[in-house]
Amino acid sequence: GEQYVDLQPESDGGPYLEEGSEIPAPAMEVRSPVARLWDLLQRLVAWQLQTLGAILLLILIGLGAFLIAPQGVARVAAAAASQPAVSFGLGLLTLVLGLLAGGLLLIACGLGLLVWLALAVGLVFGWIGVGLWVGERLLDALKLRPASSLPALALGITVITVLARLPFCIGFPFWLILGAIGLGAVVATRFGTESADDEGPPRATPQLEAPPRPEDDVTL
Repeated sequence: GEQYVDLQPESDGGPYLEEGSEIPAPAMEVRSPVARLWDLLQRLVAWQLQTLGAILLLILIGLGAFLIAPQGVARVAAAAASQPAVSFGLGLLTLVLGLLAGGLLLIACGLGLLVWLALAVGLVFGWIGVGLWVGERLLDALKLRPASSLPALALGITVITVLARLPFCIGFPFWLILGAIGLGAVVATRFGTESADDEGPPRATPQLEAPPRPEDDVTL
């Protein structure tokens, strides 16, 4: 194929190239295929280490959240599993409004960081709930029934985090979809404090009394 010259200066400062300028030989470098392969391996190892760190951190946070509020994590997972479309829409709306409100408050009074912090906590909590949901489905598919939900939680978080860390064209849409579902489930369950399908206490149904029968009349 055609050969191209990739000019990459060492800094943004001058001197700059002009018409007729010459580049001295010591400043030029011809990269061999071995060097390009080495760079690719370095980027791959860095991606693996960063992904492993993210997985371990999220698993630790998930285990802590599950030990502190197991019912809350279970409610978020149940909401994501039962109403994924509703959770996605609610989560996407919350994400957009949270980012906009945080930016406006940050400019106005500096409280936008608190909004963004609450949004980040909701995203992480929702990610843990979605991880539990995915892990339980995977274990069900493998016909495994562990005594605790912790293996399902760790497995699910690992799988969805690896998929979310894939290249941009795959990882970002995957993260956005599952992140929005998890955030919507957190909002629907009010941070796991109640079930998403709770509709409050049942309403009292008025009872209609049957009219008295003639034989029930008492004659004095």
